[in-house]
Amino acid sequence: MMFTVYCDDKCVYDTTIDGLMLQDPTLDTATNDPGSFSFTIYPQHPYYNMINKMTSVISVYYKGKVVFRGRPIIISRGSYNQKYVTCEGDLAYLLDTIQMPYDYMTGDKHTTIKSLFSKFIDDHNSQVEERKRFTVGRVTVTDSNDYIVRKSSDYVTTWKSINDKLIDMLGGYIMTRYEDGETYIDYLAEINTISNQDVEFGKNLLSISVENKFDDIYTAILPLGARIESDEDNREEKRLTISDINDGVAYIEDAEAVKKYGFICTVETFEDITIAENLLKAAKERLAELCELQSEITLTAADLSGTGINVNPFMLGRWVNVYSLPHGVSGKMLINKMHVSLNNPTSNTLTLGKTAKALSDFTSKAESANSNLVERVEKVESNAKINEGALGEIKDVAVKQVDFLYASGDSSTKAPEEGWQENAPEWQSEKYIWQKKVTILINGKVIESQAVCIQGAAGEDACFIHIDSSKGTAFKNDSVSTVLSPVIFYGKQRITDIDTLKKVFGSDAHIQWKSRIDEDDQYLIIPPEDERISEDGFKFKISPDDIDTKGIYTCDLEV
Repeated sequence: MMFTVYCDDKCVYDTTIDGLMLQDPTLDTATNDPGSFSFTIYPQHPYYNMINKMTSVISVYYKGKVVFRGRPIIISRGSYNQKYVTCEGDLAYLLDTIQMPYDYMTGDKHTTIKSLFSKFIDDHNSQVEERKRFTVGRVTVTDSNDYIVRKSSDYVTTWKSINDKLIDMLGGYIMTRYEDGETYIDYLAEINTISNQDVEFGKNLLSISVENKFDDIYTAILPLGARIESDEDNREEKRLTISDINDGVAYIEDAEAVKKYGFICTVETFEDITIAENLLKAAKERLAELCELQSEITLTAADLSGTGINVNPFMLGRWVNVYSLPHGVSGKMLINKMHVSLNNPTSNTLTLGKTAKALSDFTSKAESANSNLVERVEKVESNAKINEGALGEIKDVAVKQVDFLYASGDSSTKAPEEGWQENAPEWQSEKYIWQKKVTILINGKVIESQAVCIQGAAGEDACFIHIDSSKGTAFKNDSVSTVLSPVIFYGKQRITDIDTLKKVFGSDAHIQWKSRIDEDDQYLIIPPEDERISEDGFKFKISPDDIDTKGIYTCDLEV
């Protein structure tokens, strides 16, 4: 067992224990971002009622080590009373506290990077409860002056203070780690951990796409240094510039980059620099970075650590070697985003941002390789130039498709043997609704999960939404409009208005509409202020203008 999930001190997800299952547990993480963890939990789960919005602590473990910790921020409810839970990572706790104004600007009031970072965390800790506190860990970001000058007259969150006064000006990575019962928060200049597991075409690379980030390209920079002190009568704020040592021009440009991309200028402030020559030097170094074309690579790769091969798993913030000759990609790249399905950790989506080697010639290489890509794939496999054992193990565990099937039965303990279908049947008196997951692997193997009863027979504890349409549900012309009206069945109650809804489920209860139009592969939330919605969500008007070829509309009860 690789992943387990805890809510406070209770294990809520462990595939080795009957009943401790979550549907679609998905982990999304990114550098300098709190990240998120989402899942669905059904009423039959023993800890269904113990997950509390904002106050519960949700922890995700990989082989006994914490890889995510945070709090539930959204708990909504679906047609079968299942709860959709979305959690944000513990860095979001820094949004809960406010930093008071401070001044480390003049005279001997300067400070160090570690001191300022520690001040922010200490002030945060003084305002929050124990579970939301951090212990300052490693601080490796440095400054050439061995001191920094900072000032703020605003009341802003701790997270904004750290971003504005440290990360945006000095770079680096804010990361949390968990050791000996402590939550440490580190501020790292560079990440030096290299994964001993490569991503390689024909071995464990399943898909790849590369996006060149032209919106981050700048070919000129106007640098501003420290504030220049002035007398009390002159209240205009002035900063050091390079005009006096740059022929009266306040900016510098890269001639080659201007020829290639045009003149694109940005302003950057170096609070700590008080000498024009040093400001010019810093501007040149920064411009060299801004001129370089950045590439973002998104790939799906099988994680071989779960197949018995002696390699470490892919982890956020690690460097990984990527080799894909047909795509013209070869080099060491930083994993700055990850999307992981806990139910299928062998197929992870990695986003690689910072690279150890520029990929500006990616497009030309990819185009030249595209014509014989299929031939190369076949050649690689037929000539056995890959690890055949590893490839076989990938095909034995990598998922091609996952479906959820539903059936109606007469028992709450014995699953139906027939009648399984993709669409859940409507509730009927004295009938039980069952669900199971069907997983199809790349090798064609079909795996069925244990069926679970998700709705009772009498209906007293069940919640079901039925949507009526004033003109039916299928149209073949461009003139018919219809009004959709949800009816909520809760036990023996039939709810058709907002007042009754709030009386039964609380003041926060509301109807959330969503849609899938044409070839969209996921539902999009429709905001409540949409002009087609009336009667607080209990009426939704659809006209021919809303649909081109096909449209699917549905709604959820959120409490």
